Amino acid sequence: MTPHRALLLALPAALSLLPSLARAQTRDGGWRQGHPLALGARASVRAGDYALVGLGGHLRVQPHRLVTLELFADHFVGTLNDALRHDHEVGGIVQLNVLRGDSWALYPLLGACATLAFVHSPQSGGPTVNDIHFGVRVGAGGQVSLGRGFGLQAQVEALGYLGHPFQVYRFTAQTAPDLALYGLGQLTTALNYSF
Repeated sequence: MTPHRALLLALPAALSLLPSLARAQTRDGGWRQGHPLALGARASVRAGDYALVGLGGHLRVQPHRLVTLELFADHFVGTLNDALRHDHEVGGIVQLNVLRGDSWALYPLLGACATLAFVHSPQSGGPTVNDIHFGVRVGAGGQVSLGRGFGLQAQVEALGYLGHPFQVYRFTAQTAPDLALYGLGQLTTALNYSF
């Protein structure tokens, strides 16, 4: 199964859980719209010309009942043509809580990020190359109460980046001289604690 297909299959499954969890958790004092601050731990799968998995965290601030701001830091690892690749990303997202209840929200999102990407040569002792890539993201997501201040969140995003591509050969890796645009898809799940 390709990473694209896995991403497409996982999204409906994750989103289908949101309504049933919301119905089960509306009376227990858990997460509700209007909590101004939340911290979260997140896991992501990213797929495009290469696939990466990642862990990270975020801070969510809700200045208005219809708007949530999310600041995040993620760390990804995977392979690119038999070379080890790891990306370290920081960014922010604006979420518009257009469909919401007391203990759930569905939202479109828009954001930007900067990624420090590394590729290590396939040959032991070979060169390591790096570059900073700048990106934008659009997508959709949802959050539902799990009780006692905890919430489960899922997001699917299309990412577009500008940066120097990596070229990996049998024994070495290098950064291409010209800037290029490239796209990826990402599925993120998170466990949040709201204050």
